[in-house]
Amino acid sequence: MSRRVAVTAAEIVVAVLLVPAAFWCWHRGLRTADFPPYTKGVAVQPITYYSGPWVSAAVGCVVLAALLLLDTVRRHRGCSPAMQNDGRTTGC
Repeated sequence: MSRRVAVTAAEIVVAVLLVPAAFWCWHRGLRTADFPPYTKGVAVQPITYYSGPWVSAAVGCVVLAALLLLDTVRRHRGCSPAMQNDGRTTGC
């Protein structure tokens, strides 16, 4: 197996594993609690707390997975940085 195929396979595996990690982080970042009524006759109000670090980690996982998949597509198309910079190849 060539290095290019191994790197592409590893990027796909990591990108696929990042999706459930993003869901896990997102659910860890959301907490629901009941706010007690402050006057008589008012029902208990459910409130949602957002934990910034967990939500940010979820967004980071999604962004990283997207970047890995974009790099996989670029590798599969056969475009290398050298091909892009030489000026002779178009469409990379």
